[in-house]
Amino acid sequence: METEKKTPSLDEIPVVSEFSDVFPDEFPGLPPDREIEFSIDLIPRAEPTKDDHAEHLRIALQRLRERQLFAKFLKCEFWLEEDQFLGHIVGKDGIKVDPMKIEALSRWEQPKTPTEVRNFLGLAGYYRRFVKDFAKIATPLTKLTRKNEGFVWTEKCEESFQELKKRLVTTPLLALPDETGNFVIYSDASLKGLGFVLM
Repeated sequence: METEKKTPSLDEIPVVSEFSDVFPDEFPGLPPDREIEFSIDLIPRAEPTKDDHAEHLRIALQRLRERQLFAKFLKCEFWLEEDQFLGHIVGKDGIKVDPMKIEALSRWEQPKTPTEVRNFLGLAGYYRRFVKDFAKIATPLTKLTRKNEGFVWTEKCEESFQELKKRLVTTPLLALPDETGNFVIYSDASLKGLGFVLM
């Protein structure tokens, strides 16, 4: 059973509670004209302990206040240890597949039509970069989606389906490359394309 996430009130969030004027219930209008666009420069591989984060958050919110820019508090989240982004969970340990996607894939029933096969391959294909030999494993299923082929679910199709599900739900954790180490590039080429993975 999925429990509903409780939204904290603005007054309960450290640092953010000092900037209630940045989160009005109604926006006062368009932001003022700016002389120049500003950006936030990120430091690669920076890992701010909690004091640093509080100071960075304070600076960002102060900048919004100074520029008379506003945000919807109910659409913001603060002090997260990890976050869901485009089907992945991004956290301090790296990037991993969203557990809800893993659950959906592991419960996926055997496709009964070419459209259902396309639906499965569409979702699975999004994570193909995490699965070695994805195209080779998926070949029996891909053949089922062709218009000139009859839809016959063979043993090879079942093996392909189960193997893809297994590989997709046991995907390894991804992390940023460590520049001090050595890298190996695995590549795969065909007449139609080229792919590679940095390991």
